[in-house]
Amino acid sequence: MTAANIIYDMANLLQPYPVVDDAKSASSPMNEPVTDLIEIGRVLTSRHLFSHPAASAQLGLQYPSARNMWSPTNGVQAAHRAIIRWRNQRGFVRLVPDDEALAPYNGIAQDVQLLNGFRIPVDVLLKQDPRATLVLSSPNGISGRIATVQEIVQLARHFALVVIDERLAAFSMRRLTPLVSEWGNVISVQRFPFEMPGQTRDFGWIIHPSAFKGEIARHLAPVPPETEAEVLTYGAINTFAAERHVARLKGQLYREMRKMSLVSVPYPSWSNALLARIERGEREEVVQELADRGISVYAPPHPNLRQHLRITAASEDATTALKEAMIEINRNIYPTAS
Repeated sequence: MTAANIIYDMANLLQPYPVVDDAKSASSPMNEPVTDLIEIGRVLTSRHLFSHPAASAQLGLQYPSARNMWSPTNGVQAAHRAIIRWRNQRGFVRLVPDDEALAPYNGIAQDVQLLNGFRIPVDVLLKQDPRATLVLSSPNGISGRIATVQEIVQLARHFALVVIDERLAAFSMRRLTPLVSEWGNVISVQRFPFEMPGQTRDFGWIIHPSAFKGEIARHLAPVPPETEAEVLTYGAINTFAAERHVARLKGQLYREMRKMSLVSVPYPSWSNALLARIERGEREEVVQELADRGISVYAPPHPNLRQHLRITAASEDATTALKEAMIEINRNIYPTAS
């Protein structure tokens, strides 16, 4: 796939999202016809969405230290598998519950339970082996809670290495990545916030202290040159407008779900999804009822979350369909419910 095709696909992805054009002070979709990389670059630049992909490569050439802090991978789980191969002699501590992104650590990590409200049990973690590698997600893959700078600093003082999975951080607009350059034992695993139309491969990347570049490279599975090219190309596009749009959709989803008697008020979330507990009926029954109506939700397998659902903000129409379905399901479970 050529860079021109990649950028053109990105233009198609962004088209449904409202984009603020500072020059016109109005909200309008990006819908100009484009035929090549130069033209799409002009259009995206005019919308403050894009800097030419060559700028990313040039930046890396001009600032080798920045390149030494960045390693592309064949996806988020490939990044975690490389970390396991690198650090497997020192042990792992993992914060749970989390979603399948941290599954590579199943059976090899000591799991420490998050507290009520998915808060990080700092006092418990500070009693763990300081030689171990701590692994956590921010935002949490199930609840969407983010770790605070104060929490990570305390943990970085204790553990030999802190791995922060920030695959959902783009939706929170609150990254912990700056701590990587401040601390010599913090790394961040990331991916692009959206799956691209025409994307030819799964990819992610690790942001790490430059001293770790060689060790990480030795344990990563081979990454095709095309993967690095795609990461650089996508990374040159400012998706803030799309991420902000998702945040608005999540806000709408939250406001609708908190009115539903079928579920609890959702947990505060800084990801693109909400977690809520089924208040009426059994989760399996509700999941099946939603599936029968064409609505897919995630049922966390963790035993402490056996009555919970995670619902991703997809669109205004999807939120409306969910609302109507929950009202109907609630009436089926409790026929006298209004």
